[in-house]
Amino acid sequence: MNNRLFLYITRKTQGLVYRLEVQPATSIRKISIKAVKSKLLTHKAYLITSEGKRIKILEFSKSSLLQNQQTAMSEDLNSRERISAIDIRAESMQSEADIEVTAYSDESRPALKVVRPAETSKPTPPPPPSQGHNNGRPDRYADVLSCRWNGSNNQPYNESRRFFIGKAARGFTYAENCDDNIRQARRAGGQLVCNWSGTNYVAYRTSDGVQVGRTDHGYSELEGCQKAIEDTANGLMCSWNGTGYSAYVISEGSRNVGKTGYGNSSYDVCAKNIKTATRGILCQWNGNNSQPYVIATNQGIGKTDYGYSQLSSCQQSLGTASRGFICNWTGEGYGRYSVRNPTEITSGVYKNIENCMNY
Repeated sequence: MNNRLFLYITRKTQGLVYRLEVQPATSIRKISIKAVKSKLLTHKAYLITSEGKRIKILEFSKSSLLQNQQTAMSEDLNSRERISAIDIRAESMQSEADIEVTAYSDESRPALKVVRPAETSKPTPPPPPSQGHNNGRPDRYADVLSCRWNGSNNQPYNESRRFFIGKAARGFTYAENCDDNIRQARRAGGQLVCNWSGTNYVAYRTSDGVQVGRTDHGYSELEGCQKAIEDTANGLMCSWNGTGYSAYVISEGSRNVGKTGYGNSSYDVCAKNIKTATRGILCQWNGNNSQPYVIATNQGIGKTDYGYSQLSSCQQSLGTASRGFICNWTGEGYGRYSVRNPTEITSGVYKNIENCMNY
């Protein structure tokens, strides 16, 4: 076994990837990580075999926080393959931190050498794009995605239409991180892919590279953006608007449903809400209450800024959309508003929502 202390784990959201070369390549039974000088957060870790295969180290792939001088031990890796490198993504939670890595082998005493701290070393460009990432299977969307070296980093690329996705020269330091991101995008259907914008991670349409969400607003962590892509529903995606999470129309990029700058206080509420959209109608916060909106025209159903004090009540009102009307508060009671003409009451005013919906 061999210890290796490498310095200056920076405080950067989601950290940086550090590669430790194993010399000579050998089987590794376990590894341990010790935080020195500061609290340390590990995000992901992989063993890299001599053939280039990546083996995830589960113990260090779930954003574990280590206190100063605390040591964490990996699970028994049981790897009989020859390991040539170890990748660790970590970040300091205070000032710069040091990290001590120990590799345990039953075969030899390997030396560990830091070969690429992300802030100083240039990664190896990915394989030629002709190899692709679809493995011969068509995506739900026709465009084939890959990663290409843009001269500065590895950036998502639309092979079918031949353009980089996202801002110029923005991407991933390491090819394998970009590849993981592409695989995640394909699992989610291939319509959207995340990339670094320079300030945060945002979702881009793969067909034309247009950002979905408010310009230069998104997620501080890649995993947050990827989850938003996975949670898309009814042609909508949730994204941070600067004050909350809004539902954005994927086909229209930066256009949200409801009033600009208003949305849900938490991502989870937004993600659940877009799944309740019914016949092109979605409930959104208007600054005073939750009001049904026609997604296609962004027109509120009922009087301006009238709605329900509870989002769940608004969602319940969508149950009559198939019958051509939506109930909403008029100021005196609940009126049946036409889906086709959202400001027109089709019948009288009812004392409660149950009578209005007339189940």
